[in-house]
Amino acid sequence: MNRISNRTFLSAMLVVLALSVAPPSGAGDWPRWLGPTQDGRAVGLAVPAGEPVAFRLAWKRKLGIGYTGIAVAGSRALTMYGDGKRDWLVALDARTGDEIWRYEIGEGYPSLGGSEGGPASMPVVDDGLVFALAAGGDLFAVSLAEGKPLWRQNVVQTLGARKPSFGFSTVPLVVGPVVFIQAGGDAGRALVGLDRRTGKLLWSLGEDRVGYQSPIVAEFAGREMILAVTDRNVVALEPRTGERIWEHAHGIESDEGSGTPVMLGGDRFLLTSNVGSKAFQAVHDAAGWRVAEVWNSSDLKRSFATPVLQDGRLYGFDADFLTAVSAETGKKIWKSRPPGGRGLILIDGRLFLLANDGAMVAAAASPEGYEEQARLPVTDSGTYTYPSFADGRIFVRNTTEIAAVEIVSGSGKAAPAAALDRPAPANAFERFVREVETSSSKGLLIDEFMRQQPAFPIVEDDRFVHFVYRGRA
Repeated sequence: MNRISNRTFLSAMLVVLALSVAPPSGAGDWPRWLGPTQDGRAVGLAVPAGEPVAFRLAWKRKLGIGYTGIAVAGSRALTMYGDGKRDWLVALDARTGDEIWRYEIGEGYPSLGGSEGGPASMPVVDDGLVFALAAGGDLFAVSLAEGKPLWRQNVVQTLGARKPSFGFSTVPLVVGPVVFIQAGGDAGRALVGLDRRTGKLLWSLGEDRVGYQSPIVAEFAGREMILAVTDRNVVALEPRTGERIWEHAHGIESDEGSGTPVMLGGDRFLLTSNVGSKAFQAVHDAAGWRVAEVWNSSDLKRSFATPVLQDGRLYGFDADFLTAVSAETGKKIWKSRPPGGRGLILIDGRLFLLANDGAMVAAAASPEGYEEQARLPVTDSGTYTYPSFADGRIFVRNTTEIAAVEIVSGSGKAAPAAALDRPAPANAFERFVREVETSSSKGLLIDEFMRQQPAFPIVEDDRFVHFVYRGRA
């Protein structure tokens, strides 16, 4: 049955104190890629369970070009950016946004093929040191307290690393005395372990290419391992020696992939790519290790976002569509056009993301569908950079600004009076219309909506047809 609402149609269309000694990293920090537990999850909201949340802008300041994530350790927030001439690592006061120190990386990384340029990896903090990999291949360690250099090398020159098309964005991983990077080099140097105090090569292996994937620390059969993804394989390594524990061809056709593994429990893990996602299980028995595919799905794809796991459900993106799938089967539970985004985290069971229009958004991690709980315009546009969370604040940035947003107890996003007596939206298009009605960036939302449509009229679930016009009425 075809259905269209004139009111729906018209509504839609009209419609991130300088100290001499750096504070120690704590349990509430966000010191590395995907947070302290490397799964995009955190706890520690100062909001009782079941109570609504709201946002308050703590500070915002100008920042330069880059897609680098934000590491938070003690009172410092660290990220990288370019000013048009040089690229920098900067430490800001996490409470005020004031600059504490900056470290010069070198010549600014250029814009290429739609990218604005600048650094794209994320600094990592470990035991008073900051480790970072610049887009051009400069890997370095500096002190957290003052940004004083400890060691530095260019991994292309010293290790034969192969730079991806848009520069290095893989994030270093510190495990005990080892700094691990996915270098993508030849002659057994695709995966590399370095001494964290000197930068000296400790071990290396593999020859497969590496794109924009980042590794995590994982546990299989009770044993801690580095889980790394290359363009063709997924590899489990002993961190201190580089021993290859197991390796498996993941079968995801992808040159310069971007997926970070997600642990699903029960020795299972997820890999995402531009074309889809796959779940695998690593089993250890008397015969040794074997890895088998559990399921594959086309509902988490075409996104740099790493899904998060909550109550047996994975929340991530299919392009810009926020999507929930079963972690057990990979089957889609729901998909939503609003709020749109490219990275999300989960705090105390709630989803938080920076939407494409630059708004900070909180939503329920619910099997029932997209339920927005709070929204605050923060930046002038969204970004590919994930949010970070520490001490009750979310840190976000795009290629021009960085901000810190406090999560506070409050009323969340109030429904418009006209919506109180309305029935629930009948379809995704009507939910989009409700989003437009309450947004402060209606034009941006509508423009993005129109850009994403593959064809007009819009056919939804073979049951609804929406005839949409954008222009003078």
